[in-house]
Amino acid sequence: PFIQDIRWLGKREADAFDLDRALSRLEEFDSRKARIIELRVYLGCTAEETASILNLSKATVDRDMRLTCAWLCRELRPEQ
Repeated sequence: PFIQDIRWLGKREADAFDLDRALSRLEEFDSRKARIIELRVYLGCTAEETASILNLSKATVDRDMRLTCAWLCRELRPEQ
């Protein structure tokens, strides 16, 4: 399931490709945030599961998700 904050993702055919390219850019400067998005969006992990897999606190996962969702909105929907 898609994350609530980026529920618009997946409405266009190109969204999956655009997300993949954006995650590649994100990986270059913040691999942890890219991994969190991969786990949450592609694998459907909960924040708790993601925290456990990455050995992070849930608060860190939640914070990184908020920041990354904002970054993705800017990257994928610059016109809005």
